[in-house]
Amino acid sequence: MIYLYTNSNCPKCEKLKEKYRLENTQYVERDASRIKTPEDEIDREALIQASLQNMELPVIIDMDKDVKNIAKEYFQDILEESECGANCQI
Repeated sequence: MIYLYTNSNCPKCEKLKEKYRLENTQYVERDASRIKTPEDEIDREALIQASLQNMELPVIIDMDKDVKNIAKEYFQDILEESECGANCQI
């Protein structure tokens, strides 16, 4: 299962969600605020991933794979296209 941590008004997050919709990729969306106060193991993994991404959104956790920096590896085009400043920060 893929967990996607997003923030409102984050252009990178919106582009990634649209990409997932077009590809029929199933995911669970979680509010990025959960990263600051983790409620479960998935949130704790998201905190680690977010710190590897300099606390930039979106944060993608794929519980079926042990992959780090998945957002940057697979969605570099989306991440580079959009500059969103504080809206993409946790």
